[in-house]
Amino acid sequence: MDAGLDYSELIERFNALAARPYAAGDFDGAAGSMSMDECARRALTPEPPYLPDISREEYLELIRRVMNGEGEYVFWLALLQLNLSCPPLSDYIFYDDLTPEQILEKALAYKPIAL
Repeated sequence: MDAGLDYSELIERFNALAARPYAAGDFDGAAGSMSMDECARRALTPEPPYLPDISREEYLELIRRVMNGEGEYVFWLALLQLNLSCPPLSDYIFYDDLTPEQILEKALAYKPIAL
């Protein structure tokens, strides 16, 4: 991107494969924050659905999978974030020393700050 070349055709082809509307700036931002493999994995991971009837046991299993980096953990994390509506969820999973049960309790108890 720094070479000043026109990458619009490559971006269009990538967007067709990923079924997402990426712009050149999206690639610049990703280049410094993650590996190319992680960038491609995130771009090609489908959007998770909202599932209003996820059980407690299913939430716990998804949290365990994300904590262990199993399978498509990027998708599982996005699914959890969408369905639990808890912005600090990834902090609870990756940075706090909590069990899956404690993570779920904190996520379910999360209330946004009213402005």
